Amino acid sequence: MLKSTDLLRQAVKERGLTLGALAKRARIPRTTLFHRLANPDSFDISNLRNIFDALSADADEALTITAALLWKEGEDNG
Repeated sequence: MLKSTDLLRQAVKERGLTLGALAKRARIPRTTLFHRLANPDSFDISNLRNIFDALSADADEALTITAALLWKEGEDNG
């Protein structure tokens, strides 16, 4: 089973970046990014917008990643 942050990590890797480089590009403190990845519910719109801008993510990719981050693993969301 994929973790909620796997799609974001995959997008970072596909672009040849590290999480530290993403944090720098997104103007988010590195420690904050790692905290958000450990606690996906803590991402806010501003963080996500900066991350998707830094990744040059299109709307479909941004929506897919956001949905994965917001989805509560183990809960019945249907």
